[in-house]
Amino acid sequence: MFTPIGKLDQKEILECWEFAYQKSCKNKTRSVKNDFGSSYLRKDTEIFIDVFGGKLAEYAIAKELNKIYPCRKPNMLVLETSSCDDGCDLVFNNKIISCKTSKKNSKLLLLEVSRYNNNGEYLIKGTPVHIDEFIICRVNYIDGLPRIGSYKNLKSIEYDTPRVLSKEMFKEGIKNNSIMNKGSLLGKIAMRVNNYYFNIDSLPTINNYY
Repeated sequence: MFTPIGKLDQKEILECWEFAYQKSCKNKTRSVKNDFGSSYLRKDTEIFIDVFGGKLAEYAIAKELNKIYPCRKPNMLVLETSSCDDGCDLVFNNKIISCKTSKKNSKLLLLEVSRYNNNGEYLIKGTPVHIDEFIICRVNYIDGLPRIGSYKNLKSIEYDTPRVLSKEMFKEGIKNNSIMNKGSLLGKIAMRVNNYYFNIDSLPTINNYY
């Protein structure tokens, strides 16, 4: 259940908007053509929403982690080649963190099956990349505004408590074949690809985990 614990301010929102706009509309990267290996072709607006939401979550997670221990600021570099996309969003207490986002009413953390090997490592052109933990944060932003430019005028955006999926928990999910298959319905939305799934509210909060 979404329970707000903090807000991103207008300056932070604008930084996230600039990053998402550059990546989705100007300096297009590998995510333009498809969703990391899936056959589904995405529009610029869809890419923008995904990147914008993801960057908002990174900011929210970094703010909350910094209350525990200083961590690296979210990466605002626009990646120019797919080889630069290493799956690492933050470094916290010498651990490599992959940040994930979901909408306000989402209940599941979804990780695309084709992006990971059986050891829970992120794959880049078949080469595994180590990730220590995943942190997911639900962010209360609207994804149906009429124009991309509308998003940079938002004054504040609420987020709830970030939660952690450890590498061990992920590997256990892989072992148990916790998969929502392509075509499965999540509410009224059909899955475009096969996804590992985890209940967000069952995951430990960052304060309990760290």
